[in-house]
Amino acid sequence: MRASFLTLLAPLALMACPAPPEPEDECALDLDNLAGSEWIMNEAQQDGTTMANPMARGRFYMEEDTLMLDYTIKSPSDVYTYTCKRREDQLICRDPNNILGWCAALEGHELGSCTKSRLRDLGARGETDEELVEAMRAAKAAAEAAHEQGAGEAFSLGNNNMGNKLQGVVYVNIQEGCRMVFIDNYRALYNGRWLEDSNPVGTNPFIPAEGEFLWETCTDYQNVVVTETAERPEAQPEAKKFTIGTELHYHFAGTNSATVEEGCTYDLEAFAQWRPTAARAVTAGEDGKLDWHVSHTWTGLDMMKLVNPVNPTSIYSLVRYKTCGETEREVIDTICIPSEFEGGTPLPPQEGEGTDVEGTGGDAE
Repeated sequence: MRASFLTLLAPLALMACPAPPEPEDECALDLDNLAGSEWIMNEAQQDGTTMANPMARGRFYMEEDTLMLDYTIKSPSDVYTYTCKRREDQLICRDPNNILGWCAALEGHELGSCTKSRLRDLGARGETDEELVEAMRAAKAAAEAAHEQGAGEAFSLGNNNMGNKLQGVVYVNIQEGCRMVFIDNYRALYNGRWLEDSNPVGTNPFIPAEGEFLWETCTDYQNVVVTETAERPEAQPEAKKFTIGTELHYHFAGTNSATVEEGCTYDLEAFAQWRPTAARAVTAGEDGKLDWHVSHTWTGLDMMKLVNPVNPTSIYSLVRYKTCGETEREVIDTICIPSEFEGGTPLPPQEGEGTDVEGTGGDAE
């Protein structure tokens, strides 16, 4: 039997058929496996590009059996600690409950409305009854005193409003395309109900952080003198804008750990725009005073404009340590020093973002 023309072509067709596509790699991101990872915001720019912005950064870690998040909320100097729980395909991370603030907001809405049962309904699950009663008494006393002094309306306006940020909450999602997204909100108690609105980060993708960053909250903003010479001045110089390429000298000018304590050693770590830039031991001079001094040369404005596009601002941070005897090395303080530089640009037009949305209410844990 003769083969048909189609039969003869069949083997050729099979030979020409392309191989099936390779299966795509599964997303390596997993909400259950974030401990030990660090992330920075990949911020959208006006021209459609993105820029890694380490002013907004977070790191996940385990504290006993609980997933924690250290998060900066786009602050140049503060690091906040959030507790995270998984709910279906999302992490919900919140900073600690501010029970006194909750009570004040409730009392600002309606006198006598802050009760233990109401606080429990709003999410105060881990606090003891004694802690709740203490907050209730303090808030009620403040509200009653304000009304007695004729300032009841001011008390209400100051506590019962959407701008009263009582709790930060971050929703962490893994979206299609293996993309990590943070939704950065704050919660306010308004008219007795939880409402949420957007924090400065808003909704943005985050990418894995490369290298090291500062993860200490600043506790001192004043006790440093900034000069363009290595000699420490007798008084605080007048504020000025610096120029790129200038070596700036940072001199500690406070009294805390200014001199040596017997049996103690000292060292510092320095950070420029939250990146480590120097680390050294600190010793005392002949006068017994510790030489808390370090210098840095600033070389670019791009990262400074992330802090302030009009007046580009550098954030230099000093973490001071001491080790005494057999004790572990401990942080004395973290000092943050902002300095303005020449070369700002006008602010681009900003569209309003974020609208009031109903929050998670009584399901908080």
